[in-house]
Amino acid sequence: MQPTEAAVRAELQAILASPVFANANRSRRFLDFTVQQALAAAQDSIKESVIGVEVFDRPDFDPRADPIVRVEAGKLRTRLTEYYGSAGKNSSVIIDMPKGAYVPRFSLGEEIPFAAAPAKPRKWLISAAIGILVLAGISWSFRTRSSPAPEIPAIAVLPFLNLTADIANEYFSDGLADQLTDSLAQIDGLHVASRTSAFTFRGKTVDSIEIGRKLHVSAILEGSVQKSGERVRITLQLIQTRDGYHLWSQTFDRELKDVFSLQDEISRAVARVLKITLADDVSRKLSRRYTGDAEAFDLYLRGRHALFALQPGSAGQAILLFQHAIDRDPQFALAYTGIAAAATQAIFAEEIPPAKIRQQVRSAAEKALQLDDSLAEAHAILASVDAQFDWNWTKAEQGFQRAIQLDPRSAQAHIGYAQNVLLPLRRFDQALAECRIAQDLDPLDAQMAYCTPWVHLFQNPQLALTEFQKLQADWPDKFVFAGGAIIAAIHAGHEAEVISTLEFQGDLSHLPPVQFGFLGYTYGRLGRTSDALKIEARLKHAANTQYVSPSALCLLYLGMGRLAESRSAAARAIQEHAGSVYTLPLDPLFAPLRTDPEFAALLKTVGLPF
Repeated sequence: MQPTEAAVRAELQAILASPVFANANRSRRFLDFTVQQALAAAQDSIKESVIGVEVFDRPDFDPRADPIVRVEAGKLRTRLTEYYGSAGKNSSVIIDMPKGAYVPRFSLGEEIPFAAAPAKPRKWLISAAIGILVLAGISWSFRTRSSPAPEIPAIAVLPFLNLTADIANEYFSDGLADQLTDSLAQIDGLHVASRTSAFTFRGKTVDSIEIGRKLHVSAILEGSVQKSGERVRITLQLIQTRDGYHLWSQTFDRELKDVFSLQDEISRAVARVLKITLADDVSRKLSRRYTGDAEAFDLYLRGRHALFALQPGSAGQAILLFQHAIDRDPQFALAYTGIAAAATQAIFAEEIPPAKIRQQVRSAAEKALQLDDSLAEAHAILASVDAQFDWNWTKAEQGFQRAIQLDPRSAQAHIGYAQNVLLPLRRFDQALAECRIAQDLDPLDAQMAYCTPWVHLFQNPQLALTEFQKLQADWPDKFVFAGGAIIAAIHAGHEAEVISTLEFQGDLSHLPPVQFGFLGYTYGRLGRTSDALKIEARLKHAANTQYVSPSALCLLYLGMGRLAESRSAAARAIQEHAGSVYTLPLDPLFAPLRTDPEFAALLKTVGLPF
């Protein structure tokens, strides 16, 4: 007897949700594709040439020259054997892939095709067991093979697997996971791990128990997305991180135009499984539609994907995509927030002169809040503008406090408050407290980890250096900590070690202008004037084709002892409202500039103590 289609689909989701397959993306896609095709009676498409194209994204795939399908089939069979010897040992349905073929085989539990798998109890024993449990009044689910889930106060939404053949559709699978993170965060009594921390597990082989430990969550939501024409299939699994139990899974087949209601439906389903009762105001939030235009929403997801890419020029690309979304729906508040976020990113990346884009940030954030005053992200962005570019510190503090009130779990709001208001105002203890909150909320985000040593930099450079070096050792792939260590070493007086470290790296052409400024400063401090002059020539040449912040030249001239030119560059930074201006009255490095009465008078316009 063959298992029913529903039983096979349930078993497929259990396999994909298991620790054996949780982060084995290729095996997951391989198994999902072949099972779905077999269930659709499309066995003719389950052949090596098709699998190479559809599963492994190789449009010019030639099975005679490329063995990837055969290699991955072997790995898939090994994982299936491992699964049925562990998490799936009590499964009532077996899915396997016989050697020499790619068409999966489905059988009932007692018809085990795996020699290594343990024997299964006969069906009458299973029926008797179910009967005893029902008579005892115990709620039981054969599908999840676990007791009812306890209250789970913390969850992480992992990046969804893109099962669409075109890798360019990753923006859509990422976007849905991102939107579900935001939607679940609306639920009172449920802590939701940040998108940044959750997405660090993309493509990594880490079991659910370890993910739970690292993210401080009790459950993870993972799944896959397959987009085809105007339809989308989303398969989700909810897993308890304490023991890896599979709590719930479901497949949603919808038209793309229904994606808005789908988010609401999924969020409510997760809340039900976690036994969380939704208050009326939360229920209304989940039902909120920021746009009814599916194409505008798609453009918004593309913009968010570009924004998170953090690549040169990606902020500008995101702005264009968000603007296209607004062109289709001028009332789309989230798209205005996206423009404000992308424009802010461009300013801090020093890709665009602040004077050219500052008003765009403010206008977009204000428009978003005009449409929806409850958007915490827009409040935080507007507060950043008030602080960094308009120097209205009182208004900025009120804005960050409002953002935190609306969303206490926003790590970005807490770190923004710490770095943009409390640090410039020299309220160091409060800044460190906000840094710690941000890092607790987003433990795997490098930006949050950077916050504490950055605050210490202006009080105790040696402590900051030690902290940056530890972060550099713990996160060797995060170059931002190497940059922080260099800045801290300069502040601590270790200029020679900085030069040695940088020159050991060889080609320095990839450094951004401000880093060249620090390099030039260090050359100047060490008396290597000819090398500092080369940095000056490089910066001036770069200014012909790109924006170079005056802050870079300010540092260079300061290190060379050319104080008048350094003050002139700093004055231009103030006039341009550059994002780094708040360091001029705060940073001990710039103390020589502050002795000039004329410059000190100009610096007072920033409104900070010095």
